[in-house]
Amino acid sequence: MTDHRPVTGVRTDPLGNIVALCNPAEVWSPRSTPRVIRDIECGVHDYYVPGTTGRLRVRVVSAGCGKRLWAAPEDTVCNNLHDLPSV
Repeated sequence: MTDHRPVTGVRTDPLGNIVALCNPAEVWSPRSTPRVIRDIECGVHDYYVPGTTGRLRVRVVSAGCGKRLWAAPEDTVCNNLHDLPSV
């Protein structure tokens, strides 16, 4: 069974890379990026960014340096995870 987890913040390293997804109201938070990627790829947990116009699903995408987390409407190139507050 897939658990749906709302993401309200992120943790970043000094270079601005997202190293964890967060929601201080949830017991799973913070969750490291490698663990979130594994959760999504295995279908164990589903992560999303709640919004006024609906949910943005967090996806795993391939990048030149490996896999990254991405949350954006299909027609945009901006990763909305970077707009979340640092927790």
